[in-house]
Amino acid sequence: MNETVVTSVADFQARLQELESDEAGLLYRGQADAVWPVSCSAARRLTQDPANPIEDQLISSLLVGYLEFLIAKARMRGFLPPGFSETSPDLEFLAQLQHQGAATGLIDFTRQPFVALWFACNGAYERDGVVYVLSRSATEEISNSRDLEKKIQSFYEEDTMWSWEPSARGNRIVAQSSVFVFGVSAVASDRMERFIIQADSKRDILTQLDAVYGINEEVLFSDFPGYAVANAANKTFDIRRTISYWREQIELASDEHHKAIAHFNCGDAHSAVKDFKKAAEQYGRAIHFKPDYAEAYSNRGNAEAGLDRYKEAIADYDEAIHFKPDYAEAYCNRGNAKAGLDRYKEAIADYDEAIRINPQHAYAYNNRGLAKVALAQHKEAIADYDKALRINPEYMSAYANRGAAKFGLGQYDEAIADFDKAIGIKPEDAEAYNNRGVVKAELGRHAEALVDFDTAIRFNPRFAEAYKSRGAARAGLGQHEEAIADFDKAIGIKPNYAEAYSNRGTAKAELGRYAEAVADFDAAIHINPEYAEAYRNRGVAQVRLGRHGEAVADFDTAIRIKPDFARAYNSRGIAKAGLGRSAEAIDDFGEAIRIDPRYAEAYANRGLAKKFLRRYAAARDDFERAQTLAHELSLTDLSQRIKLDLDDLNSQDANPPFQIDPHRSGYAEGVAPENLKEILCDLDDDRFAEKNA
Repeated sequence: MNETVVTSVADFQARLQELESDEAGLLYRGQADAVWPVSCSAARRLTQDPANPIEDQLISSLLVGYLEFLIAKARMRGFLPPGFSETSPDLEFLAQLQHQGAATGLIDFTRQPFVALWFACNGAYERDGVVYVLSRSATEEISNSRDLEKKIQSFYEEDTMWSWEPSARGNRIVAQSSVFVFGVSAVASDRMERFIIQADSKRDILTQLDAVYGINEEVLFSDFPGYAVANAANKTFDIRRTISYWREQIELASDEHHKAIAHFNCGDAHSAVKDFKKAAEQYGRAIHFKPDYAEAYSNRGNAEAGLDRYKEAIADYDEAIHFKPDYAEAYCNRGNAKAGLDRYKEAIADYDEAIRINPQHAYAYNNRGLAKVALAQHKEAIADYDKALRINPEYMSAYANRGAAKFGLGQYDEAIADFDKAIGIKPEDAEAYNNRGVVKAELGRHAEALVDFDTAIRFNPRFAEAYKSRGAARAGLGQHEEAIADFDKAIGIKPNYAEAYSNRGTAKAELGRYAEAVADFDAAIHINPEYAEAYRNRGVAQVRLGRHGEAVADFDTAIRIKPDFARAYNSRGIAKAGLGRSAEAIDDFGEAIRIDPRYAEAYANRGLAKKFLRRYAAARDDFERAQTLAHELSLTDLSQRIKLDLDDLNSQDANPPFQIDPHRSGYAEGVAPENLKEILCDLDDDRFAEKNA
């Protein structure tokens, strides 16, 4: 058996051309799982009863009896397909049963390779599919009516593999270019060529087959039962297909009222596929035909918001509210637009009004919570999420957002519980896995966090934030090379991702690659000139390179941006000490301690500076306070280092100057990853989602 791996329609077509076809031609069969055998459905049915297992050698003999029973019972009950009679050939009868879903001895093949490719890609998306290629010369072809009239038993008397192309009695047979292989219960795989279709290529191939060749489920199952099944609740639907329908309705509309409605619905279809520019145009035309169309104003506002044109959106919501004063959705969406402009207090006022009009408006409670989080009102936000969940206990985003708010309050276990509930409602939500992983990483549970980040990436391979988060967790485990690889991926997906650059710089600094680290911090600062953490981290790397003056300038900028940045004061103190400015250094360490009274490293560094200035009693007080805090905070390494300085201070045989050790940098924490930054960035994913059908 020859086997080839393909990943696209073009790849498949190129490989097919390499096959040498004989005069009889080739037959193709697609299966969604490459592990499945090429067997008839009747054989599978006969062997699936675990209470009565059938030995393999009995299948062929049982198969004939089963098929004759199947046909005889249908005829006895008068179940004849349209155009059939009591004397219609058994094979024709079996073909109809096969296409209506019955288990028969016929094994489906097709003359069309792309039809087989569609079946290989349709389903089992987590497993590789396969297209089998069988030479028709390996079969005995039924080509005349005399053979067709034979009874079923006669086809199974010898180990002959038959092929038969049925007459066009059904639309499916024609659409699928069906050829049946039978006379055996299974076709040995070593008699066929095999094309393996990689699992992660299946959906793209299906899209290509539909777009280029018009091959899709409705076409291949082109009868009424097939049409119904193709439109079942478990089948995805491409809303783009309705756009052309509504355009036709616009042309057919006999008056302005119906034209307005058709334009409105066409706008909704464009909105659903995120084509907001065309959606806004369609809503505008609806308004042209119906100037008081409040719903069209509101939905055009949603489209404008989708284009980040919040001021235009607010103007549309104003009009919607003018024509419909008790329009709760318009108030809610106007609040969303104001939040998009960082006008959170005004947004909250609009959410208040939406809730006054409709006290059961869970969406308004949820978004009011988001606005309150933006104002650091985490407790009030949690109360809003609670109300949203009382109204709708299955509101996934409310659980996820409440988890983020609890995280902001340091309620980590409760936050994880909320993310658990969100994932239980929507098991494939990548953002919820990512954010749960962030909380676990904050708790030091890096291995568990990695599992969540891996899952987020599996569900969304283009999720830059998850790569960044996974990189930060790997850095927390000391896996800095692997962390850098993740930051590389995040930056490849999102080139202007300042946090990923900063974290990559952190990982490189941990490996002693300070010059490369500085380059990454430069990139982060170029993207976000107000990125205080990147300035501080670049300053630390500059210290390690002996560039104390440049480092002080970076710490100055970090403190200007973030005046309560204790770590930046501590680091600036180290840099100033390296320049011999010990008195200024003591002031900086003192400011760090004022901001964070439990800052052990700052106490230790101030002790070093005081020791250099021969203020031994004050230095001893700082070292002792630092050691107490290090013990309370379980900072074992820091505690051991402080003990050495205390021992040296107590001996006082020598008084070495306070200098920056390039491998120590005083009692600094080093560069710091921003793995918890912007946890809320992807949680408000259903803002602007309310439409007016």
